[in-house]
Amino acid sequence: MESGSVQATADPPTVPRLFIAARDFYPPFRVDITELFGVFLVRRFDLTWLMRRSDYGPAAVIETAPHERFVVPRREPGRLSGIRSRLSYMAAAWAQAFHAAAGRWDLVQVRDIPIGSLWFFLAARIARRPFVYWMSFPVLEAYLDRARHPADGDSPLLTLYRRAYHALGRIVQYRIVLRGADHVFVQSQIMRREVMERGVDGTKVTPVPMAVNVERYNPGTVPPARDGRLAGRKVLVYVGSLEPQRQPVMLIEALAAVLQEEQSALLVFVGARDPETAESMTARAEELGVADHILYTGHLPLADALSYVARADVCLALYPVTDLLVSGTPTKLVEYLAMGRPVVGNAHPYQSEVIAETGAGVVAEMNAAAFARAILSILSEGGAAIARAAAAPAWVRANLSYDVTATRVGDVYARLVAERRR
Repeated sequence: MESGSVQATADPPTVPRLFIAARDFYPPFRVDITELFGVFLVRRFDLTWLMRRSDYGPAAVIETAPHERFVVPRREPGRLSGIRSRLSYMAAAWAQAFHAAAGRWDLVQVRDIPIGSLWFFLAARIARRPFVYWMSFPVLEAYLDRARHPADGDSPLLTLYRRAYHALGRIVQYRIVLRGADHVFVQSQIMRREVMERGVDGTKVTPVPMAVNVERYNPGTVPPARDGRLAGRKVLVYVGSLEPQRQPVMLIEALAAVLQEEQSALLVFVGARDPETAESMTARAEELGVADHILYTGHLPLADALSYVARADVCLALYPVTDLLVSGTPTKLVEYLAMGRPVVGNAHPYQSEVIAETGAGVVAEMNAAAFARAILSILSEGGAAIARAAAAPAWVRANLSYDVTATRVGDVYARLVAERRR
């Protein structure tokens, strides 16, 4: 249901009311929003979100569940309309900050908005409500990185703006908002250490790694793919977007090395390819003579994609290791493990930690030779590798399922709200 006003509903619900301003777009697609909040936390809290629109449309309050709604400002096409859209967002943000200052919500949270978080922080303080900051990505560091490595066509003025945003944001986010927040959620232990090094009290910082909904990623309910092309093959599966930064061509080169020892290997790519990536992948496969050992399914619905994972002898997890991504907690690896399949993942702090904890895979450097060796080592183990991976779903269910994460996060919210009500 949509309404033309950006005012949040005024009827007080019977559960604690949370307001969350997020740097994301409506409708949300990140699983830590759609699953953690939209499926699990909404059972305990009433949620009001402020997000930008991903499509064009009027300002609205969009009710998605009895206890969840999204305040979305107007967005219009065109340059001048884009300015009006930005002004609409600013007006909506100020309106919600006013409501927060008036005490409409029991807790105020900001997600990945370094400078704009200041207004909501001050509003929460005026209302004497707990304030929480959620850092899922190092936004300020990304601004600085783009300033240092501008893309073709970026103007000097844009580069200057990015540097200025980074400089001001460091003061607002690290010295004021994070130090003054009642609680801070971060993506990983690495990110927790980074904010502590900037003066934030570590006792109020909680890592919340990306997790999975084990009701969806369940090997007991997803049958292996019935695709005749997989019959009699050692199936290697990669699920995800096929983009240059993911280095899918490297997997094709690894396949060529694997085929020297295991001629039944078949590499299955489950995911969409942009034209440039498709061209480079096809050209490399033909050059190496392995095109007949590659299957492209394109984008598939989740259940169909997971059926290929369920059939896999080895699943492949690629996550670039850069200054911006080293503190991330990639989801794909955990999704494979939730399905009980052996995994080869490139060396990344989080992937290495999870694989070591579960014993369900091999960590390899992100190059073709290392991946080929890791794949062959799993294939050579046969049933032993499958047995170790079969134990991984229980570990995921206990540590990285969204119902467990929701309990941990929800208990923090409930404690903060209860402390302020005393």
